[in-house]
Amino acid sequence: LQPWVRDNVRAVGYSSSKPSLNRSGSYDLERSKRVEFRIVLDAQEKLFELIQKRNEGSLNEINYLINNDVLRSEILDKYREELVFLESEIINKSAKLRKVTSQLKLIEDKIYELEIEKYDLELEIEQMNAEIKEIKPTLERLKDSRQQLVISINMLKSDQSKLEDKIINLKLDIEYYEDVLAGIKDEYGDDNRSYDNYLKNEFNQEEMNRPSNPSWLKDDNFNESETIMEAPILLGKITPVYPTAAQNKGIKGFVRLSFIIDVNGKAKDIEIIRATSGFSRAAILAIERAEWIPAKRNGIPFEYRTSQNFNFDPKDIK
Repeated sequence: LQPWVRDNVRAVGYSSSKPSLNRSGSYDLERSKRVEFRIVLDAQEKLFELIQKRNEGSLNEINYLINNDVLRSEILDKYREELVFLESEIINKSAKLRKVTSQLKLIEDKIYELEIEKYDLELEIEQMNAEIKEIKPTLERLKDSRQQLVISINMLKSDQSKLEDKIINLKLDIEYYEDVLAGIKDEYGDDNRSYDNYLKNEFNQEEMNRPSNPSWLKDDNFNESETIMEAPILLGKITPVYPTAAQNKGIKGFVRLSFIIDVNGKAKDIEIIRATSGFSRAAILAIERAEWIPAKRNGIPFEYRTSQNFNFDPKDIK
């Protein structure tokens, strides 16, 4: 039977192109994996054959076939079965076609909406590109202006710092000349003032010769064996600013100050013991900026009076 099978049997796969659907109308994968057999009878061929024989005049055989009720009944039954099968196929195909058509219509509507949205987006993109194109030159100008402003601000800050330094130097110069002027007035004033200055200088010279820890600071009932004294400790270094005018002229100066180091390590009650004209202000500013670890008596800070000398020499400036 192999030759007959090769001539009459065909294997055609329809699992994906003709899928099987479930009751909800969705694709059913398992039911689509199927093998279906369709038996095609040769009744139609027999009819064509009969028609051909009638045309040829072989009426006896035709009459025999037509008058054969059994054969005619079998042929009609087969055609009825074929017709029922075809009608069922047509109904199924029509239902699937309606469903696919409905889905296709929804897809077409969605595509139309997407195309409209795409068109609108393209218009927005074009407008944004045009705006960006217009903004770019302005942005570049703003960047250049910002860079120039930053440079100008930095220059102004530098100039401000220089001016502040000049203001400080000018203040010191003003105080220097004020001290020089006061010294000239004292020197060429009346005799009484000159004598008073002489006594003041003598008193200041005596103060310079006093020890840094004078005995009059101690209590009357001071007992050295029972009291532990700790002198103040300077934090850092005291560096006065040399007055510019005196430095440019090469003028030397000397200042001796007396002051109290309080319990917070800061100088107060600053007094000028001896000073060259024009240098006292610079020395006072240096003392005011300085800090100490305060003096202690038995571990308790207390106020401590001391003195400090300042020598101003242009050769010491590097």
